[in-house]
Amino acid sequence: MNKGWAALIGAAAITTAVACGTGGTDSDTNPVPPGDGGATEPDNEIETEPTNRGRDGEFEFTVNGMECGVQSAVDEYDFTYQPDEQYCVVAIRIDNIGTEAAEIDTQEFYGLDAAGTKYDSDSDLWVYDTLNPGQGRDVEVYYDIPESVELKTLELHDNFMSLGVEVAIP
Repeated sequence: MNKGWAALIGAAAITTAVACGTGGTDSDTNPVPPGDGGATEPDNEIETEPTNRGRDGEFEFTVNGMECGVQSAVDEYDFTYQPDEQYCVVAIRIDNIGTEAAEIDTQEFYGLDAAGTKYDSDSDLWVYDTLNPGQGRDVEVYYDIPESVELKTLELHDNFMSLGVEVAIP
């Protein structure tokens, strides 16, 4: 074998060893503090109830209240809509806390009852808008739900791909 191939194979072996972590032990670069022994402590996070405020992506959401039993709604074009059962109308303040413009789309706002059942907002009354950084807007989101259902929280999203944030309905 010529020297060029031997050097190439040797370099590949070293690169592979380093990439796979076989070039040393973890304690060489990340020593365990004395007395720890490497054991992990159980995660003692405290479960907390969601508040009426939350952040997701470019937006900070504040849920200000809800009114149920509403029997009609008028959109921005003066079309009147009636629910199949009842509308529960949730008042939400949305502030763009980011550094670029972002689209409000209430299609991505879900209502949840105490059992975690998820309800879509009414598609006839979705709000679409653009908020520039520092701007905010108050919106009303309509949920057409049975009278026996009581929404407890909302799952609000900055966009359809975000993880969202769960906020309480006061």
